[in-house]
Formats: sequence, structure tokens, C-alpha cells
Amino acid sequence: MAPFRPALGLLDTIPGINQAVAEVIIAETGGDMARFTSARHLASWARACPAPTSPPAAPRTRRSAP
Repeated sequence: MAPFRPALGLLDTIPGINQAVAEVIIAETGGDMARFTSARHLASWARACPAPTSPPAAPRTRRSAP
């Protein structure tokens, strides 16, 4: 991980990302962030942001048995 020390240091400054998680991100991406078009794309890939979903269903009402 020595060649990636600067990137590890930057990743470690993100809330919720510690040294171990930063190392996993570097290992999974190969350290080449150019393949991600934006920070949002990287966050989505890492599942660190909520995915767009359909609106929540209407709450179900519970009726008691007569």
C-alpha cells in the first residue's frame, strides 16, 4: 500500500471511512479513480449513497377481525 499513501490519507478523512475501509477501496479500484466519472459515481459504486428508488408504498391499515 506504500504507493497509495496519499490516497489512503485522503480517503481516511472521509467520515465513516477508516484506514481498513480505505485500503479495501484502493484494493478494489486499483487506485485508478479515473474510471469513475464523478465522486457521485464512486459513492454509488461503493454503495455509500442511497439508491434512487420508487416512492414508498402507502401505509397498510390493519383492521381488527370483527
